Formats: sequence, structure tokens, C-alpha cells
Amino acid sequence: MTIPFHRIPATNRFAVAIAAILIPLALLAFGVYGTFSFTFSIPLIWQFCFLGEGINSLGLKRRSFWPSAATGILTGIVLAVSGGFILKALGMTGYSLDKVHELNSFLRSFGIKITFMGEAGFKLLSAGNELNWVLLSLIYCVLLVGLGEEIFWRGFIQRKISRTLPVPASIWVTAVLFALVHSYLFFIIPFKEGLIFLGLITLAGAFWGYLYEYFGNIWGPAFSHGIIAFIVWRYFVFSTV
Repeated sequence: MTIPFHRIPATNRFAVAIAAILIPLALLAFGVYGTFSFTFSIPLIWQFCFLGEGINSLGLKRRSFWPSAATGILTGIVLAVSGGFILKALGMTGYSLDKVHELNSFLRSFGIKITFMGEAGFKLLSAGNELNWVLLSLIYCVLLVGLGEEIFWRGFIQRKISRTLPVPASIWVTAVLFALVHSYLFFIIPFKEGLIFLGLITLAGAFWGYLYEYFGNIWGPAFSHGIIAFIVWRYFVFSTV
């Protein structure tokens, strides 16, 4: 629901805008600089501060929270484990994190001095298998990767596209765009396997899109996305533990 712009106090809009800017900067200071660390800021600034829409317009709704979250958790576990074993059967597991250095070199050629091996997510990937590291990695994947990306892709981009295209088309267009953002995988994984990965990511993105449309909120896709990212990357794709 769109609230008349003048009815939203300027202090509220200003506070949200400042928070949406400072939170990514704070995450950056702690070594978190994946795209998910700032993508959520774009919808918040645009929807709430500029258009005057509530955060529920991004799928952050209490309605159907528990059935949506439970479905997300269950499907996340099932899809991650089954997908992981499919990757294993295709010989697409156990890649070395050292390959990330090639991505670092590519970015440095553009003057971008970022060391991905120092990024918090990669550190957690290579951390030990002690319970505290496992739980921290799971929380990182669900709250930052899952929720951070789903607010942007399903709650914002898919919703915008669905205003001009039929819902199924908006789901698949968003899923393809979401997969293309992961093209950095070609620096880590051979080209042919990389294409397969992008195809699988497209399917996952479409699944989350349908989940979002079914429940009308972001919680199912966020939990499913985060759990899949945690299990697949940590226990199948990379040789880390």
C-alpha cells in the first residue's frame, strides 16, 4: 500500500536513508562486501524514502510468516542436499578456494583492490567445523546472503517487473538476471561447469520467485536461499572442511 508521501515524517525517511547507507559501510568495515551487503539498501531508499511505501511492500510481512519460514527451511535442506549430490555425481565439487585469487587479479586490473580471501564469507567457508563456526556461517548465510539478496531480487526487482509482465515471466526474467550476477564463478570454475551452475542458479531463483508469489512474503525464499547457500558452498562446491 502506498502512503501519501507527505504523511511519512521527514525524520523517519531520513533515519531509514541514513541506516541504509551506514549499515553497508559498517559491514564493509567488518570485511563483509558481498553484493548482499548493500542490495537491500536500494529497495529501502527507493520504496520507503522516495515512493513512500511501507517495508511490507518488499515482502517483509508478518502474515504467513511461520508457514512460509517452515517451507523455506524444509525446501532449503532438501534442495541443498539433493542438489549437492547431483553436483557430486557430475564431478562439480571440491573446488579450491585458491581459485579466488584469479578474481582478485581481475579486479586489480581495474584498480579495485579487494581481496576476496579476506571477505568474511570466504573466511567462514574455510573456517573449521567446530559448532561455533558452523552456526556463525549458517547465520551469515541466512541473514545476510538469503534475506539481503531476496529483499532485492524477489521483493523489489521481481515485483517491479511483474507490473509490466505476467507473473510467471517476471519470475523467470528475475531468475535469469539473478543468475547472471553470479558470473564471477567463471573465475573459479571451468567454463562448461560454470554454465551448468548458472543454469542451476536460474532454477533456484525461479523456485524462490514462485515461493515468494505463493506466500506473498520474503521469508520462505530468504530461509531457503540462505540454507542452500550454506550447505552447497560449504559442504559441496568448495574443498573447505
